[in-house]
Amino acid sequence: MAKATRKKSAKPEDSSNLLQAVNFCLGAVKELGEVYQTHLILAHNWAVGFDGVLTAAHPITDDLTAYPHGDTLATALKRCATGTAITQGDDRTLKVSAGRLRASVPCAEPFPFPPPPDAPALDLEPDQSAALKRSLSEAGRPAKDQADRTLFASVMLQSGTASGTDGIIVIESWHGLTIPGQLMIPKVFVKTLEKTDKTIAKIGGSDNSLTVYFTDKSWLKTQLYRETFPDLGRLWEQVNADDVVPIPDHFFPGVDHLKAFADGRIEITASGMRNEKAEFDLDIKMPYERAILSSTHLLMLNGIVSKYRLDPKASYFSGENCRALLSGIYAH
Repeated sequence: MAKATRKKSAKPEDSSNLLQAVNFCLGAVKELGEVYQTHLILAHNWAVGFDGVLTAAHPITDDLTAYPHGDTLATALKRCATGTAITQGDDRTLKVSAGRLRASVPCAEPFPFPPPPDAPALDLEPDQSAALKRSLSEAGRPAKDQADRTLFASVMLQSGTASGTDGIIVIESWHGLTIPGQLMIPKVFVKTLEKTDKTIAKIGGSDNSLTVYFTDKSWLKTQLYRETFPDLGRLWEQVNADDVVPIPDHFFPGVDHLKAFADGRIEITASGMRNEKAEFDLDIKMPYERAILSSTHLLMLNGIVSKYRLDPKASYFSGENCRALLSGIYAH
């Protein structure tokens, strides 16, 4: 392999572009797995990560061709942030050095690039980008990275809204964009999107994948699940949302306090809340004598809802941009 060197510079920001790119691409890199899942591609002024589901790509100014171990390269760049020099040797390593510190980053043999991104099809304004990211984040709260059913490990994106469920709670959040069909997006994509403050500039998609392009030319792509999301239209039609009342200021702090003593169900009455180990006094307006709800699921709604209608069977919650339905727990 021919030796390639990036000259040392005294400017501390010189390595920031590569570090930013590597940190972004780590969202699509695994700690353990196949070589292509744990290593990055640095080539053609791009950094690329691919874990089999997600692809993350970020432009870089460095003229490098290497397949370094993702986590090790990130650590080396963080530790060698000032006056960094990177040399590429014949032993399939990247030498990252700055001052007294020199780090060797192992590299893999070349492996194929992942499939290319989807062609851009929809332009987004900054406020639309913020709305989409918020909507996916709110709707994704019940979803898990891994679940027995892909339904519970995904967020459904469609025109106007995004929705997520774990079988106990369903959250629907509005974004207002026109999206063709229903896209079943893996939760891991939503989590990666949450970690970046980048603004989405464009969206592209196909029957099997979705790509978001950011204003700095980086992009994030995910494969889509094939499972169909339940029809929520009939569900919301059955909800009585007319007599919702404002949620008391201390409601969610109270839930959080009780959960610290016992993680599980909370009994809610007009005089407050309690579980088997603690009680929290609070005046609560409710049309029924009591409702028993999951503390974990109640806290999923903290910060995104402002009104509710507590019900032993299913409690309804609403906010400025979302609504939710939480199944009750029956006492035995």
